[in-house]
Amino acid sequence: MYYVNEISPGSIVKIWKSLLIIAVIILVSWGGFWLYLNFLSGRNINSLDLIHPEAVFVFESNQADQTWNELVSQPLWEVISQLPAFAKTADQLVSLDSLTGANGQVSRTLRNKQVTISYHATGIDSFDLLFTVNFGANSPLDFLEEIKSRIPKSIRIQSRTYSDIEVLEFFDSANSRKWSVSVLGNVLLASSSSFIIEEAIRLYISADQNSLASKLSSNLKLDAEQGRLIFSAHGLSKLLEGISKERDNITVKELAQNDAVFALNLTFEEGQLIFKGPAILSEELDFTPAVRANFPEFQKVISSRTQTITQINMDGVFETQKLRNTAFTSKSTISGEIQSKLTDRGFLDNFSGEFYYLKLENLGNQNDNQVVLARVLNPAQAIAFLKEYRTSTDSEQSDFYRDSEILYFPEEDFPAHLFNGKFAGFPQTHISLLGEILVMSNSAAGMKMILDDFAMGNTWQKRPNPSPETGQSILPLAIPKLF
Repeated sequence: MYYVNEISPGSIVKIWKSLLIIAVIILVSWGGFWLYLNFLSGRNINSLDLIHPEAVFVFESNQADQTWNELVSQPLWEVISQLPAFAKTADQLVSLDSLTGANGQVSRTLRNKQVTISYHATGIDSFDLLFTVNFGANSPLDFLEEIKSRIPKSIRIQSRTYSDIEVLEFFDSANSRKWSVSVLGNVLLASSSSFIIEEAIRLYISADQNSLASKLSSNLKLDAEQGRLIFSAHGLSKLLEGISKERDNITVKELAQNDAVFALNLTFEEGQLIFKGPAILSEELDFTPAVRANFPEFQKVISSRTQTITQINMDGVFETQKLRNTAFTSKSTISGEIQSKLTDRGFLDNFSGEFYYLKLENLGNQNDNQVVLARVLNPAQAIAFLKEYRTSTDSEQSDFYRDSEILYFPEEDFPAHLFNGKFAGFPQTHISLLGEILVMSNSAAGMKMILDDFAMGNTWQKRPNPSPETGQSILPLAIPKLF
């Protein structure tokens, strides 16, 4: 037997009214909760929201006290502590600790909180540090009040506002400002530069935020136990511009136009600091992995007097051509000649995707010895192309040194015109061949250095193994710790 219950139109209306009331209650509750989180309880933000993407570098950690103590106990610290940024960090951490009574209060405060130390340009050749501590769901105001109650009597505090946000200035007995401190949402900020604090405030109140956090995007979350080092190409250009005597340096210009950001996780190994992580590019590039790298062949040619190396290793030269230096301005006359006499005829087909860009030691009056090493798949054909190009121009010059023929190209930035702006800084180019490695140097001295060291075996292939006794101190250095 079946029973059928009839529902009257009045009952249906009551059900719909009940559902509508429940929906309204849920929406009002959620709206109230959102209002509380965003306005009544203060903005709960990531510290990287307050750091400009042009910071020279940012170190971020959730266990900053442990990481710092591990860092200063490493033998390598005796080297890096002599760098101005690291020396200043150590001095200012000690200064902050003394501000709170020098009883380890800073160390206890940093524990299990997001902490950043960032280095910022404050002028053409001046830089300063910003320290931030993220208190998460809690407010930094109680800690700030504790600092104010603990400071020595010789320290004077003066309050001011910037864009309606309070900034505390700490002055010493000589009436010199030592620190600027502010609270933005759940983050406490401190810097000896008021300019950097004001920049963070502008980021905090800006609706169209251009912060380091926005650049990191999906890589914002910190998942490295020891912390990570974050820096951008823009930031490095600021540093190089500030410390370089050459304001128009091509490397600085290239970095200034590059939007890349690097987030490198830190790990400690015996006697080493390892940084590893992604490069975040504004433009997605699709590269094919290299499958035929031949580094031992390059080791035979790389001089032991090499100071720095930039390596490009891709599956074919046309993959490397995707790497373009936008800061390089080509000359139409040179690029036209190279295109018609070399690239259009298949010259690049002779190259693999392996390039090494070397900067060598200074030699005599020549203090800018740059060399590009490129692996060619058909060495004889590559040289034949270059000789034919050379004889078709007004300047046909070649020389021999240690049984190697050297072709001379007076065109400015010949390698850069050939490889999409990469390897700029060649006022002239000397080219020779060692086995299957094409050698391009910006000076005769650099070419002779490569050929001399190749002949004498003074190369990476035959260099002695580094001594395990590395990292020993020559100068006595004070190593501060956070207790």
